[in-house]
Amino acid sequence: MPGTVTTTPRSRPHLAGTAHRPGPLATTVAAWSSAVLLAGGFALVSTLPTAVVAVGAWRNPRLGPVRTWATALATGQVTLLLVWLTAADPAPSLSKSLDPVVVAAMTAVAVGTAAACHLQRRRLRDAGRSGARRPR
Repeated sequence: MPGTVTTTPRSRPHLAGTAHRPGPLATTVAAWSSAVLLAGGFALVSTLPTAVVAVGAWRNPRLGPVRTWATALATGQVTLLLVWLTAADPAPSLSKSLDPVVVAAMTAVAVGTAAACHLQRRRLRDAGRSGARRPR
């Protein structure tokens, strides 16, 4: 609308005049929770945060560097589920059917995904701070 003045909220004065937005926090939190759930023995429950990470990484173009890690995490989780569901005599839970080495490997991939999310958020934040500000 002509004559409309847009203002920056007072709670975020550092964003005045910039188009800066860091990567989504939900993807980072989901990556860390996936790692914690896998290490804690809740492998089936960790499927939900893994799905959030995969969808978040592929839907947000700013999270391009995280896509490789997110794809590896999602592929590993789907593989674990398929092996568990198609076993001739499946264990009562996914966590009980997993070898500790597999749990350690999946936890390492989840931690790598979370670290990639953190680094990408930091890069986006720093790029937004050091970028040229628009004149007022």
